[in-house]
Amino acid sequence: MTPDEWADSRRVLSSVSSGEAGQWRTDRTPYLRQIMQDLSPRSEVRTIAVMKGSQLGGTEVCLNWTGSSIDLNPGPALVIHPTVENAKRWSKQKLKPMIQLTPELRAKIKDSRARDSGNEILQKEYTGGFLAMGGSNSPAGLRSISVRDLTCDDFDGFAEDAGGEGSPEDLAENRQATFSDSKTLLISTPTEKGFSNIERVFLLSDQRKYFVPCVNCGEFEPITWAQIKWPQGEPIKAYCECLHCGFHLQNFHKNSMLAKGEWRPTAQSQRPGLVGYH
Repeated sequence: MTPDEWADSRRVLSSVSSGEAGQWRTDRTPYLRQIMQDLSPRSEVRTIAVMKGSQLGGTEVCLNWTGSSIDLNPGPALVIHPTVENAKRWSKQKLKPMIQLTPELRAKIKDSRARDSGNEILQKEYTGGFLAMGGSNSPAGLRSISVRDLTCDDFDGFAEDAGGEGSPEDLAENRQATFSDSKTLLISTPTEKGFSNIERVFLLSDQRKYFVPCVNCGEFEPITWAQIKWPQGEPIKAYCECLHCGFHLQNFHKNSMLAKGEWRPTAQSQRPGLVGYH
């Protein structure tokens, strides 16, 4: 199974970490499906850069990839956050509930209270591999281990220099040198244009954008902020103006448009195996 198929069949969302507790459904966020399929071992993609708005599911992609790998394709993995404190918070508030609510993961990762369980806040051990977590500001967490799967979450928040030992991105990617089937996931909301880590990598990629069909004319287009308009002084009446026919798309149209949407590259990737999602 690909990570999206695994999540659809086995992952349950906790009320602690999600506003919609219950069975995970990729159909709720269809734009995430292809990203997760690129993270499958069957895909030849090696690096995925996701430049996104806040609260659009980037962390869930990381969790679904992590869970499906532990369950179906175990190996050594590393998840890096801007700081060690961020990593601890993610482990406690996101990863732990997923493990507790997923029988397949509970069976593979021992309870943290068991002796020699290998289940610590920043490291989870399981047959065939382990999951390590660390901060970009702590070079000790990026050194001395080899990993196949690498996630850099909130990439724009990374320290420029990992304790005087160079770029944390380079330090982390050097951990993958011995794995020919390695994969890297870079996720972030961009910060300042021209200085953003995720923008830098995204601009080297094929720069995919999510094209959705107009409910009136059927033409596909990516939604841009320039299309969002409203009567002066009445933002509650905002609509999206179709670039092709001028139809006023309303918020209630969005779900059906997203369901029929498709990712389309808008550039030629400058690095083999690199794809980018905006």
